[in-house]
Amino acid sequence: MADTASQSNTKRGPLQYKAGETLTGMEGRLVRVTNNSGVQQVILPNDVADETLFVLIEGAASGEYVTIQPLESGQQFRAYTDGAIAIGASVVLAAIDGTKDGKVRTIPATADTYFRVGVCEAAADADSLALIRFAPKEVIVS
Repeated sequence: MADTASQSNTKRGPLQYKAGETLTGMEGRLVRVTNNSGVQQVILPNDVADETLFVLIEGAASGEYVTIQPLESGQQFRAYTDGAIAIGASVVLAAIDGTKDGKVRTIPATADTYFRVGVCEAAADADSLALIRFAPKEVIVS
């Protein structure tokens, strides 16, 4: 029988793709990989519901290579916070406003659909690197 579930040409660990926008100084923020005319590019989220499945490890100018780490439930990761976060709190993407893009926060009361990134495993101060366990889920606040 032919091997129809071949896992060749797969990667584990850090990946390098070109930045689709300037990501210099954005390390520790959540990002996503997008398709730009068949080319993979890394960008910050454009909406609080965007599936951000990577954390930026090494940023760069637009068009240059950046390093991203895929998020997985078997490994904790750290991401910058927008506000303090308590142990055990679910975290979602912060409001997209040009300064908080890619940061995380607790689930707000504002009605919207959010991408829950995971659960905070240690208390984190505002603008610090929170320790998070990846546990993705769509959250609807009405």
